[in-house]
Amino acid sequence: MAESKREQTRQKIVNATGRGVMKHGYGGIGVDGIAKDAGVTSGAFYGHFSSKSEAFESSVSAGMEALIDGLTEWSSREEKKWLSKFIGWYLSDERLNDLDNGCALPGLSVDVSRADDSVKLVYETKLQRAIEILEPFMKSKTKAMRYSETIGLLAILAGGVVIVRAVNDKDIRTKIVKGIIRQSKMIAEVS
Repeated sequence: MAESKREQTRQKIVNATGRGVMKHGYGGIGVDGIAKDAGVTSGAFYGHFSSKSEAFESSVSAGMEALIDGLTEWSSREEKKWLSKFIGWYLSDERLNDLDNGCALPGLSVDVSRADDSVKLVYETKLQRAIEILEPFMKSKTKAMRYSETIGLLAILAGGVVIVRAVNDKDIRTKIVKGIIRQSKMIAEVS
């Protein structure tokens, strides 16, 4: 069934909120900026959300859901080396340079850490789902160790993206990416 115009407008606002926060930080964009990016009026924004915080919560949910969908898609491939290819894709120049449309983990986590408990709960719940998708593909024999490895992998990838984006020198960026790839593959024991 096709989305209604109202649902499409709401989704535009959610997407614009995520892009705005990823690019400018939560405090760096207001309702007027979000509405403008979404191609709607501020009044239309308030027709869908009572506050910027509520729109941010929806954008965190959507961003984390996109991560879950991506991991589900990648892990369902029949390729044995899907995780190695995923790591390479995640750290590709295209992904690293796409600040306002990138993954929610490096793009929204800092702002989530400053958000209220309802936003953190959405983030935590969806992060747990992402961990559950990746955990079976880690190298350790016990579930507890695979869980720990999964957390480590996600932290290295997300934190690595943040660090790479903060560096201008191309040689340093390349060295950082190579180090992240090496450490990520060691954790997941992939080649």
